[in-house]
Amino acid sequence: MGIVDVQICHLNRLYFDRETRFSLVLLKSVCPYPYNLFSRPYLIIIGHTSMPIISWRLLYWPIRQLLFGIVFFSGCVTIVSIQWLILTINGRHTQEWLDDSKRWFIQLLTFCTCWFTSGTTLRLVFKDREAMARYYNAGQLQLPRRAIVIANHQMYTDWLYIWYLAYRNVGDMGAHIYIIMKESLKKLPILGYGMINYSFVFLARNWQRDAEKMACQFNETSKRDSFWMLIFPEGTNMSHNNREKSHQWARKTNKPIWNGVLLPRVKGLQLAVKEMGNQVITLTMGYKGCSLDRMAQDVFNVVQLYIWGNQPPLVSILIDVQTIDREVEPWIESHWQEKENEMLHYYSNGDFDGVYVDVPLVVGDKLVHILLLGALLSSLFAIYYKYLVNV
Repeated sequence: MGIVDVQICHLNRLYFDRETRFSLVLLKSVCPYPYNLFSRPYLIIIGHTSMPIISWRLLYWPIRQLLFGIVFFSGCVTIVSIQWLILTINGRHTQEWLDDSKRWFIQLLTFCTCWFTSGTTLRLVFKDREAMARYYNAGQLQLPRRAIVIANHQMYTDWLYIWYLAYRNVGDMGAHIYIIMKESLKKLPILGYGMINYSFVFLARNWQRDAEKMACQFNETSKRDSFWMLIFPEGTNMSHNNREKSHQWARKTNKPIWNGVLLPRVKGLQLAVKEMGNQVITLTMGYKGCSLDRMAQDVFNVVQLYIWGNQPPLVSILIDVQTIDREVEPWIESHWQEKENEMLHYYSNGDFDGVYVDVPLVVGDKLVHILLLGALLSSLFAIYYKYLVNV
């Protein structure tokens, strides 16, 4: 059985010679992140006259999904196992170690995003050069370490990119971010337990039930040296259905009708400002390839991101720091009008107005140790279950 040809071909330019049959022997990727295995696939093809054509898709997706599942699951199990151990020991460094585990999770998720999806670049946009010099220096964000963070909600995974911003900020803010999310998410296997230990705020979307819980957690958070409390004032992500609901509510309450953003809710932000102060990091999210009619949630939903590996190639984030110096309700309405204008400019011009720096979505080498420890713990669990439990 002799090899007759070796070629390296880009998938989009690959044409099979009908007289020659090929076998696929290796997948390779070329992308800005040097270790990404599965974005912009290239094939190393070995031609052979006696073997049938093996479609790259038959190997590409199962391998990618299998590896992603193994790495993500083992990483999550490792993190929550360490959390359990920390809480069991319950020493004086318990909170500090739990905060470390929060950083590990964004490292894990960023690692999986880099390796097993098409890869993403973050474009950090500032209104002018003075703002950029103030808040970005030497490859690191210099945003305040005690602040409420608000953003328009384009899709379910907006928090991933914002958490990564925290990871790139001075003061190790990736370990000190707190996210408000739906109460049902804490019931997720493994992940729910981890998020509870992260002191995330889970809401039932019933103000009478949520107000006391939010006030308590906001007050506890405000006592810490560093915190980012992430709030999406719109309360839900942008979609055709949610935009229509926003329009209906705007007509009913005589509010402005916006197409780039949804009407914000006020009560949660009011309570956060009361308990944690009036300094706000405000972010406006834009995703390349999307428009007013082609929404990010339709193009880059969770299935597209982590099942099919299609990440947005460029995520633009307009960054500003403000102080709420008046009543929250008129401030948020005025500020959301600015966001509406910013989003309309983004969709018309392909980006936000301002100066920017592009930052690849990458993670440091510390994650390797987490994954190795995860593999070790998984092996120990398997041995324990097989040889001790089933004796």
